[in-house]
Amino acid sequence: MDQFEKRYYNNPVSLIGDVYRLLSRRADVGRLMRGEIISNSFRERLMLAVTAVNRCKYCASVHSRTASNHGLSESEVGQLMDGLLPECPEAELPAIRYARHLAECGGNTDPQARQQLYKYYGEKQAAGIELTIQVIQVANLCGNTLDYWIYRLAFWRRRRRQPTDIKPLSDNLSIVDGTKN
Repeated sequence: MDQFEKRYYNNPVSLIGDVYRLLSRRADVGRLMRGEIISNSFRERLMLAVTAVNRCKYCASVHSRTASNHGLSESEVGQLMDGLLPECPEAELPAIRYARHLAECGGNTDPQARQQLYKYYGEKQAAGIELTIQVIQVANLCGNTLDYWIYRLAFWRRRRRQPTDIKPLSDNLSIVDGTKN
């Protein structure tokens, strides 16, 4: 059986819990999205860094456009999506590395890494960075979950339509001249 290789929600309880946590902080999310906690360009760099790890095509599309609206060059957006950081402001690099790390480990980060983030950025900005990561992580996993179900339904339909007693065309033809064996 084919494998779906993106991280996604594999049970509704996790999805509901994550959405509930964000909804309970909707005022903070609103301030974050208005650029009141961290700058819009910083937020978009973080979102692109996490999206690059999770490979959500929907978030990649939206945040690539949004990032350019907030001053990121096309080159920087491409680099972030490729996991590269050469054009990122020096002051934002620790947070972007932390965001990538958090996405790679599925949110189970080393407590020391979190402690360093708070020490470097201070309470308010570090909390905004973590909220940004949570928002995009939930969005990425929702997009990937949608893709997973589309993948599953398409795979099920392909299997159902394919009779088991018919060999693939390539098994019946000679590779050299295309004649039947």
